[in-house]
Amino acid sequence: MIAAKKSSGKFNTEMFDDVPVLQRKWKAALRPGESLPRYEDVMLGSLGRLADHIVLLKNNNNTLEVSRSGRYIQKWLDDDRWDIPLNTLPPDCATALGEAAASALQNGRPYLAVAHCVRDGLVQTYDVLALPTSSRWGGTLIGTYVNERAARYNLLDAIFSATDEGVLSLAAIRDCGGQPFDFQIVTRTAYNHH
Repeated sequence: MIAAKKSSGKFNTEMFDDVPVLQRKWKAALRPGESLPRYEDVMLGSLGRLADHIVLLKNNNNTLEVSRSGRYIQKWLDDDRWDIPLNTLPPDCATALGEAAASALQNGRPYLAVAHCVRDGLVQTYDVLALPTSSRWGGTLIGTYVNERAARYNLLDAIFSATDEGVLSLAAIRDCGGQPFDFQIVTRTAYNHH
């Protein structure tokens, strides 16, 4: 009875359970007197399917680099390269990973962030958990877990359904120095309730 209950509930909540599991694993690996747990104790061995959702970031002279990435991460980034600077990745992904990693490094503990990425007009929401660890070769490695949190939604539908007034689409008018000084209406859409 308990096993059946657990397996039916696991399907719906499995994704949300990953974050606390990883946070507990990080905390359990922290040894007395050390500021960060060792990379080997947190990221190697028993990650199982979670390894697909991990990107390993290396802090190299205050520049973050992608050292390794799992299959899910490679698909999310649309990039399977390793040992590349973080800023060569799509800007929304790079920003989300960079902010989470920077906060984790600054706090010296796991940091959970939420990232919103737009692909083909659909907004996707992701949990991003950065786990700072010490490397035996010196320096810090940040194991960062990424997984989609909620159902995707259409950005335009969300905008239109959020207003009773309608929507304006604007284009910036720029001066000779390239600075915007006014806006031109590109489209105007009235929204009428029936």
